[in-house]
Amino acid sequence: MGKKGKRGSTAKRKGVSERIDEWDVKESTVERLLDIMIALIALCVILCWGFVTLSVRQHILTMIFVPLMIYFTLSFSGMRLRLRERLSWLIFTDVLAVINVIVLCFYMDSVYVNQEADWMYKMAFALVGSVVLLLYVTRVKYMYYLTVPAVLIINAVMCWLWGLDILYAIILILLLPIPYAATLVCHPFYFGIGRVHMRDGYRHVPENLAKKVRAKQRAEQAAKDRQIKEARKAERGSKKQA
Repeated sequence: MGKKGKRGSTAKRKGVSERIDEWDVKESTVERLLDIMIALIALCVILCWGFVTLSVRQHILTMIFVPLMIYFTLSFSGMRLRLRERLSWLIFTDVLAVINVIVLCFYMDSVYVNQEADWMYKMAFALVGSVVLLLYVTRVKYMYYLTVPAVLIINAVMCWLWGLDILYAIILILLLPIPYAATLVCHPFYFGIGRVHMRDGYRHVPENLAKKVRAKQRAEQAAKDRQIKEARKAERGSKKQA
């Protein structure tokens, strides 16, 4: 009895992390389950917002497409590299891209609820625009070059199809595409522009020249490090002889 009691007590002492380690589940399966949980949380948030504002019927497509987009974006292979990316001003463009996708979903809701003419083509345009923006969020390489013209075209066409007043169209374009394009074009990745540290600060130069400057700087730094090590060894040897 004593032995059984001891075994039971040791089994109870196991923490959550130890029990998770004992599961015979693939890492990819756990990641997909987490993606589903995040998508379901987003669905619950949208539903709560719809019930509070009494706008569930007006945003039924948003409730369907946003969780699906979240799941497929998180499960995309490029998203793993995106999560390991060093923090930079590109996070600003990611936020704008996500807001732009939400606006496109609202546009789809408007087209679907009002049953506008050629509603299928308009909804297809909004869906394709959302996918283009999400491909950038997942850091598909060619999207660095395509997203700036694409985001300008998507928003201009959306304002025209949606029939927004000129004031709302100008505000939308000022808040989404223009800051987005300005931030991305200034980033070193865009158009092969590299960022190099010179004497008086950082400068943007063509990437092929930036690589040569960086290689030269690394070689100079390595030579300095070798000189410092040799000087320290010599100093230690002189101290031992003394």
